[in-house]
Amino acid sequence: MEYSFFRRKFAGLDSIVCPGDPDDPVIIFCHGYGANADNLAFFPSACPFKGIRPTWVFPHGIEQLSYEFGGGRAWFPLDVPLFQSLISNPDITPETEEQYQKLFNIDFEKPKAALENLIEELDRPRYDIILGGFSQGAMITTHLILSSKIPYRGALICSGALLLDKGWENNIHLCAKVPFIQSHGYQDAILPYYHGERLNKLLSSRLHGEFISFNGGHEIPALVLQKMQETLPLWTSTFS
Repeated sequence: MEYSFFRRKFAGLDSIVCPGDPDDPVIIFCHGYGANADNLAFFPSACPFKGIRPTWVFPHGIEQLSYEFGGGRAWFPLDVPLFQSLISNPDITPETEEQYQKLFNIDFEKPKAALENLIEELDRPRYDIILGGFSQGAMITTHLILSSKIPYRGALICSGALLLDKGWENNIHLCAKVPFIQSHGYQDAILPYYHGERLNKLLSSRLHGEFISFNGGHEIPALVLQKMQETLPLWTSTFS
């Protein structure tokens, strides 16, 4: 059965909603920098699940970008000249690592509040919510699960990164335990693979999950969708 798509506002946040079975979980999946919710509308048809039909929610990022950058959206601003200098130099040095941390030295409270308000308006318990995202969306997903003492159903972290100034190293010991799927491409030129490795080292120090490495770049390949199809129904049975 095909999904229907609707445009809705949740706590002022424009979103695309694909309603599923009301007894099944809700998947909130956040796009990356310069994209928007429409770029993720392939998910419900590309990633069907056996035995469950979740509701999908794809929120638009809270930052509107100029037409110079395609008129897309973002979850937080980006120092574009610094970003362009980083991706033009593939060498990994202490200096580039310092520059990446400078790039992501931003305040997560605004996007965090926007998504938590969306979740509140959904009127579903946290254990009915699977949070996910790609790139910037993966970073804010990580921040949300590590900031919560109430467990979410699970987390989907695609092409994320370990950020050093967000309290994650402390929060990993305090947050609720949430299962996760994490993925990263070996040839990722936007967020080099070592960012994913470092994030996984932190997450797996206390949380249970799987890190999927793949031959590819800054993307979500079929291999990752297949792992989601296999794993999310197991998360559902755990909570039933």
